[in-house]
Parts: sequence; structure tokens; C-alpha cells
Amino acid sequence: MPFDLLLKKTEIDCFMKLVVLFIWLSVSNLVLAQKQDTITIYYKIDESSIQKIQHCKLDSVVKVLKDSASIKVAIYGYSDHSGTDQYNLNLTDARAKKVETYLLNKGINPNAISLCIGKGKVQSKGTNDKLLSEPLHRKVELILIKAQDSPTNKNTSISPVLADSTSIVIRMRNLNIGDSLVLNNINFEPASSVILKESIKPLKELLKVLLESPTLKIEIQGHTDCTPAFEKARILSTDRARTICDFLIRNGINSNRLQYIGYGNSRPIIKAITEEAGLKNRRVEIKIIDK
Repeated sequence: MPFDLLLKKTEIDCFMKLVVLFIWLSVSNLVLAQKQDTITIYYKIDESSIQKIQHCKLDSVVKVLKDSASIKVAIYGYSDHSGTDQYNLNLTDARAKKVETYLLNKGINPNAISLCIGKGKVQSKGTNDKLLSEPLHRKVELILIKAQDSPTNKNTSISPVLADSTSIVIRMRNLNIGDSLVLNNINFEPASSVILKESIKPLKELLKVLLESPTLKIEIQGHTDCTPAFEKARILSTDRARTICDFLIRNGINSNRLQYIGYGNSRPIIKAITEEAGLKNRRVEIKIIDK
């Protein structure tokens, strides 16, 4: 779709999205905690500046965040397939950061932004998708998620068998090729690949290990609990593992040192559908491939 036609389409879509958001907010107390909505803004090629035509969408997000303290937003930047991987990561990071700045300048509490990251080029499902939808790949997605009211969303409910940031470094250094380490303190929004803000610290510890050990290669393995259907769980766990991989690449780790895979709910630690089992089964593991 030509970009000019895309902009005309977004003019109509902008108002409709605003209406839908207000309706969604009004009933948010009645929906499941996993409920989320995605607002998308688009860009011209190689640009990170926000087009004025996109402001109404961002202003609708501002309205939602100001009206409800229980809703948070994660900001993800994307690009099309032109340019090198590093260029696309830098470009998408700039797009995401400018959206974050826009929201903050409108008075949004920084704590309402759970994550802001550039993810590089969109992973196309096929050649036709790439050719037909490239303008739609130049975008930022704002994922609005209603926080859980249940205790499972509070730090006190996280499994006590959590490695602190120092032990992640120490334990990874002591692993041999083929060994795995469960990173229980890297967590995500429910039914989402959005990383919780408190997970950034352990991710930086993982990054530190990789930066200090330039020959170290790892596989990032995503796992879910037993609740989702198998295929849905596999896709979700893969998205979560890919998000961690993208974070490491964006911060200087060569992609040749990283692999990722999602096992869904096929490898539970505890084969039961309980809250305790879910906390242990929803995990990320790091497997040592080479040292």
C-alpha cells in the first residue's frame, strides 16, 4: 500500500481507534487481566520523527494511561527489511524513544511505561507478506495491558527460589557446555512477550556475562505454564525468547552467539495446574552452547 494512502487510512482509523479505546477503558474492570490492546503508528522510510497525523492515536493512549493507573504500556519499534540489522535496530530504537518522549512530555508517569525498545526489522511470514506490507512494517506498536489485580502480579508472589543479580553472573561462569540455568527473575506481562520493568536488571546482568566472555554462546529457551493450548503456548514462549535475544543484540552482542527457541508447555517443571506450578513453569532458561 502506498504510504500516502496509508496515511489517509490512518486518519479514519485514528478516530475509530480513539472511540474503541474509550469503550475498552470503560469496561476494563469487567475483562480478564490478560486483556490488551495494540495501538500502531506508522513512519516514512528511514524516518523516526512522529508524523502529526499520528498524534491523535498517541493522545488517545495518553488519555487511557492518565485515566487508569492499572494500565501500562510497552513501546516496540519496528522497521522494514531495507538496511543492515544494526541500522534497523538503531532506527527502531529511535522511533520507540521518541514515542516514549512524546508520552512523557504529555505528563505520563514514567512508571506507566513498562518497556521501550527497538526490535529491528519485522520478521515476515513469507515473501509475499514482505513485498505487499513493507510500509506497514515501518511502525511503533504501543501495547496497552491492564495489570492483574490478583497477587500474582506483585513481587511478593514471585517464587522465592530467585537468583539475585550477582548469582546470575557467578552461576553462569560456573556452567559447562550443555548446562542450563533457569532465570526465574525474568518475567513477562500475562499472556504477552512484554518484559516487566523489574526484569531489566537481571537482563543487564546476563548482558554483562556475555560482554565479559566474548566466546560464550547461549541458547535462550522460553517456557510457559500448562494453561494455553499447545500451539499458542509455543508461539508465546518463542516470542518471549526472541524478545530477550533482541535485547542482547541491541546492546552489542553478536547474533551469531545467540540462539532462541520456544518450548511452550511441553517441558513443565511441575505437571499440575496450580499457581505454584504456573510460577515455576513460566520461565526462561539459558543453555550454554559454547565457551
